[in-house]
Amino acid sequence: MREVSSQANLMRPHLITGTRLRKYIATVAQLLCLADNTYNWLASHLGHDCRVHKKFYRLSESVVKLAKMSKLLISTDRGQMHKYARKYLNYISIEGSYQV
Repeated sequence: MREVSSQANLMRPHLITGTRLRKYIATVAQLLCLADNTYNWLASHLGHDCRVHKKFYRLSESVVKLAKMSKLLISTDRGQMHKYARKYLNYISIEGSYQV
């Protein structure tokens, strides 16, 4: 990790570590709709088990709800909700920049 990050044109390559990358992946994976076996595979791949993920990397429920509800509100504001009729919230895709 250090070798690759030091070769890139980064301002602070020393801040990129395997531990921080694992934490980031474990945290953002909670926003996905992973099946239990996939979640177990991810934890194992990162060198953890599910208990570690749930204890240390679990986003608060309010953060997860906010991220998912934001997709709903932005899609509504853009007039695109008709595209997602009868679909799960996870299928709502927010692409491009949002203009106020």
